[in-house]
Amino acid sequence: MDLANLTVVLPCHSLEDLSLDRSSVEAEQILSAWSAFYHPALIVRFRGPPGWRGVLNAPSPPTGHLVVVPPCCEHDLPSGWLQSSAETEAVVIRGCEHPHEILAKVREALELPAPEGPAADMVDDFLALGYCRLVVELLTRQLRYMSNLDEVSFERSTLSAAEKWAEGDLDVAREHLTSAFDLLTEAREYFYPVETRLLDFTLVAPTTIGTALSETIARPAPTNLILSGATLQAVADQAPDTMAALRQAVEAGEVSIAGGEFEELESPLPGPEATLAQFLRGRETYERLLGRTPKIYCRRRFGLSPLLPQVLERTGFSGACHFTLDDGRFPTGNQSRIKWQGISGAAIDTLIRMPLDANRAGTFLALPEKLGNAMDLDHAATAVFAHWPGMHSVWYDALTRASSYSPVLGRFFSIDEYFKDTKYVGQSTRYPVEGYRAPFLRQSVDRGDEAPLSRWQEAAAQEIAGQVGNSLRTLAATVGDADCQGSESGLSDLQRIRQGLAASSPGTGPGCLVVNPLSFTRRIPVDVSTWERLPAPGGPIVAASEESGRKTAIVKVPGMGFAWIDPDMASDAQAADLPKKRRGWLRGKKQVEVPPMAEENTLRNDYFEVKVDPISGALRSLHDYQTRDNRLGLQLAYRRAPAHHPEEAWDEDPDQLYTEMAADEVEVRSAGPLFGELAVRGRLLQSDGTCVSRYTQVLRAQRGSRILEIDLSLDPEQLPSGNPWTTYYAARFAWSDATADAYTGIGASTIKNESPQLEAPYFVDVRSEKINTTILTGGLPYHRRFGLRMLDTLLIVEGEAQRRFRLGVGVDLAHPYAAATEFLAPSSILAGVGPAPGARSGWLFHLNARNVVATFWEPVYEGERLRGIRTRLAETENRSVDLAIRCFRQVAAARKTDFLGQSIETLSVDGDRVSVPVKGHEWAQIEIDF
Repeated sequence: MDLANLTVVLPCHSLEDLSLDRSSVEAEQILSAWSAFYHPALIVRFRGPPGWRGVLNAPSPPTGHLVVVPPCCEHDLPSGWLQSSAETEAVVIRGCEHPHEILAKVREALELPAPEGPAADMVDDFLALGYCRLVVELLTRQLRYMSNLDEVSFERSTLSAAEKWAEGDLDVAREHLTSAFDLLTEAREYFYPVETRLLDFTLVAPTTIGTALSETIARPAPTNLILSGATLQAVADQAPDTMAALRQAVEAGEVSIAGGEFEELESPLPGPEATLAQFLRGRETYERLLGRTPKIYCRRRFGLSPLLPQVLERTGFSGACHFTLDDGRFPTGNQSRIKWQGISGAAIDTLIRMPLDANRAGTFLALPEKLGNAMDLDHAATAVFAHWPGMHSVWYDALTRASSYSPVLGRFFSIDEYFKDTKYVGQSTRYPVEGYRAPFLRQSVDRGDEAPLSRWQEAAAQEIAGQVGNSLRTLAATVGDADCQGSESGLSDLQRIRQGLAASSPGTGPGCLVVNPLSFTRRIPVDVSTWERLPAPGGPIVAASEESGRKTAIVKVPGMGFAWIDPDMASDAQAADLPKKRRGWLRGKKQVEVPPMAEENTLRNDYFEVKVDPISGALRSLHDYQTRDNRLGLQLAYRRAPAHHPEEAWDEDPDQLYTEMAADEVEVRSAGPLFGELAVRGRLLQSDGTCVSRYTQVLRAQRGSRILEIDLSLDPEQLPSGNPWTTYYAARFAWSDATADAYTGIGASTIKNESPQLEAPYFVDVRSEKINTTILTGGLPYHRRFGLRMLDTLLIVEGEAQRRFRLGVGVDLAHPYAAATEFLAPSSILAGVGPAPGARSGWLFHLNARNVVATFWEPVYEGERLRGIRTRLAETENRSVDLAIRCFRQVAAARKTDFLGQSIETLSVDGDRVSVPVKGHEWAQIEIDF
């Protein structure tokens, strides 16, 4: 058969109208058809590279043509073309999805031998040339230029390379092939003369440690591995040879590591200290196994938040990747490089370009469009690819082969080189917190987790308990034996504190040492039922009372301090400061009896009054004594999934999706004078009267407290199933002021949040112009807003086993994060210590700004000797302050450091006082030497 023409049929009229938005299957067909005919044996046989025709302009008749027709073109061919082609002197290749399938049919039709050895490998270089030719042509049109390729020289170089390949002279063939690639580069430089940066990210997980990872490490092109500290440890444990090769490649600069944490937790749901602990543990792992730590932060799972820039800046990172390869939502932009600014103003160089899937053929057909947009809008055009080890398209291989010849479409960089080579242009970018939305709840339910919500309750409680434990150890170390580290004496931290405060006292008999390990003043209830009589108010005792046979004292304890109470403070009278009468509203009006703290359907204390609906059992209103408006209402409800009717234009009324509450009993459990308590029992009913759950709701108020405590129990008869954001049991909060804004916590900072789905494990603060009402969530992290005045706090979703929940509502809390911390913190009380030997109350460390809280304390030793303390302080309300830290010991020196202990600033010291300038939302580490 006499064949003279090599022709590719494409599904278009011209390259200008070739659609690049195709499925990966169709993209694979088109790229395979175009590139396969760049096989050097075909180029030699037909004396040049292939030509192409549009599908409606296919050669007719195709006599003398070797034609490849992608399957996606066949239905657009002229009627009868396939049948007529079978009757002519032509070879039509059809029905093939991949290059090797096309070439197998070509070899069979033309009786061509299959190449072997190095020659076979070099065939892929020719196919890469064909791929680059197509991309350059499409890219030229994407940027609104006409082709400037020297086609005569290109065809001559390509043919020369193919001829030398056929002769077995591969080195010379490679030289001619380089010339062909250079001609494509010149054509691209005509409209974009700057080199494009290409970045390859290989994702590594414990399940992908194997031969493919070893081959990735050994590849000649710059390689970037995204792996956490835990994954790196798994590589060391499971594949020591791979670990050795990785360490050698990192030392040689052939592989760059992008990572950060030890484990990729569901950030930012863990508290700030849990987040930092992962960074510090990860850093130790990288240093131990690789001899160095990553300079560029990156993670696969979602976990971005505005807290990160200052954490990264203070843990040794010089750059970050502002993308994750998981579900979830985060801001993107047109530029590849930005300066990402966090909530504190700290900023870090950041790569924000979203990675392309290197395993999809569609990525590489659409590459001209992606590169064109980057060249149009980006200061330094960048394309980023991501894939698992060994899992990438043949077109990705074509791109890497092409870059080894000439930067036609760009040059691959390591991530470290990229940040050194490119410059940031523009202003710093600060993204709002609502720009980030985590996917963790949906993922947890889809995995079938048993505690998708309550595990966060436990995690929040454990984190605060950890903070309390660190603080107690610090107090014990500083008041105790300065030459004794830890608890070597066998005593608990509370016992060591008591011993340090009263070393000469035997410490027997009634008496309680109450320690406050938080950095702000607290009022702590203490059970003194074993005492013969109540202590009289005075000193640290704010109030005392006996209710239902239980004696309780409310003790005011300074931050990082103590209060010592004992029966010697007792009086045979009831607590004198408990109000029995109050003055009327008009001056001089006769005093009236103070009502009980709890009575029928009503609960009150000094700061608020709560009304319970006797019919439903819902919290109908929450009033303070200064304003007339109802601050808050609360209902328990089950929300069913909305009916889905795609053919109907209307949506189901959202209110019809919720059950109604029906109260069976409202009981006064305690009427005061220290505690008031109402218990409500009832049912949740659907519109047809069906009971889906029974509930118990206990409302508790403490005298002198701004917080209403809410204990909830549900006994569901119908369980939610499906999307956890649409079907669930919830506590439904509503407020009257439609202008109020919702604020949530990021780290220890309070940030305005306008997202319809809130992640807030500590609090949601509803702020109006003059008042604020704080919902203390007790570790429950997920909340859904409806309109301007409603919030659902999710209690039970599919798979959740917890049935008891504790919430709180605060009235005009000045500092929500501190209140949320106190709400979760355990009490630190040591009983049976005898009377106070000296001062009944005092602080050991003191912060003079209430908008600054300590998240961490630890003693610092020099050998066996206590040198000083280290603390981390967080400003919570975005108000810069000149903070004074007071210590019960004289201070020799103090400094502000990063989280690695490197000094940032020397601080002013005056006796026992350290002056610390703190910026808004700053999280600072301070070291103090005694």
